[in-house]
Amino acid sequence: PSDAEIEIAYQIIDGRYRDNKTTIISTEKSMQQIASYDSAVHGRLMEMSRNNLLQITRDKDKNYRVQK
Repeated sequence: PSDAEIEIAYQIIDGRYRDNKTTIISTEKSMQQIASYDSAVHGRLMEMSRNNLLQITRDKDKNYRVQK
């Protein structure tokens, strides 16, 4: 992601954090990948989640789009 994209993501996440709003995020990125992009975004997400993270690992066998 570009610096501008990271800044926009931070502004959105930080705004929701400050307003104590529920936030649901769906991504194909791991928390480790997010941390490598920006530690502030990662930190806010970890604090907001209060350890309520659901991470589903990739399983190509379950992806009907790539099955023949």
